[in-house]
Amino acid sequence: MTETDYKKMTRKELERLLTQKQCRFAQELDKGCDAAEAAINAGYQRKNAQKTASELLNDEKISAYRRVCAREEYEALGINEQMIAKRLMMLYDRCMQEQPVLVWSTEQRAMVPSGQTKVDCDSAIKVLKLMGQTLGMFKKDPVPETPEIRVESLENYLRRLDEEEKAQKAQKSST
Repeated sequence: MTETDYKKMTRKELERLLTQKQCRFAQELDKGCDAAEAAINAGYQRKNAQKTASELLNDEKISAYRRVCAREEYEALGINEQMIAKRLMMLYDRCMQEQPVLVWSTEQRAMVPSGQTKVDCDSAIKVLKLMGQTLGMFKKDPVPETPEIRVESLENYLRRLDEEEKAQKAQKSST
């Protein structure tokens, strides 16, 4: 099965594919335990907890199970994509509201409006970035493959250069 297949499965279907320990590991992680602690709490051996936790964290079935559980919890709380989008838009609007710039008045011994206003551009940009990410707008390009690096001794390198030069001269003289 592929990762996409697991993403389409229900909680019950995934629970049938996982062992009780694997389910418990996921639940412990979601409670806030670190991975090794979650593995120990789930019943895995303490001496191998770090290695076991690393393997479990990379298991696609466990990742899919955690996503399904989180989605169900969010749904129970009434949290969905539309609600999050609305809240993000409310935050953006709030950040873009002009606020008076306050300055210290020595006469009044208090902060008073300077007559200028400002908006919270940094926060507005962060909100816009979050909204764009949820729409998949900022996908990173895949990292290009690094070229193969050939390591050889200086002696072999010089020999190879001589052979290539001889081959080129032979090719020119034959044409």
